[in-house]
Amino acid sequence: MAEVVIHCIPEPGADPAAAAAEFEAYLRGADGVDPVLVEVEQPRLGLAEILAIVDIASGVVDLTEKLVAFINSRRDKAKVKDIEVEIDGQRVPVGKLTPDQRSRLAAAIADGAG
Repeated sequence: MAEVVIHCIPEPGADPAAAAAEFEAYLRGADGVDPVLVEVEQPRLGLAEILAIVDIASGVVDLTEKLVAFINSRRDKAKVKDIEVEIDGQRVPVGKLTPDQRSRLAAAIADGAG
C-alpha cells in the first residue's frame, strides 16, 4: 500500500484536537483509505498542525479531490487554513499540485494498491 503524509493546517484559534478528530473521521469515511493515523503536532512555525498518515488501499481513490472538498467545506467556518501533501519529502498545498505532482501521487497510490 502507498503511504501518504497529509499536513492539515488549522486556522489560528481553531481547536487542533477537534480539527484532528474531524479530519480523521472524514478520511475514515473515504473508500480506499485505511488505516488512518491522525495526530496534532507543533511544527517549527509554531502553529498547531494536524498530521495524517494514510495507507491508500485503492488506486481509484482521488485523494486530491477529497482533500480540496474538505478544505472548501471548512474554510467558511474558519477551521482549516490549508492542506499540504508530502510527495518525495516535499510539501505542496493540495490546491497547487502541478500535473506532474498529481501524476506522481497517483502513481504512488496505484503502485501501493497494486
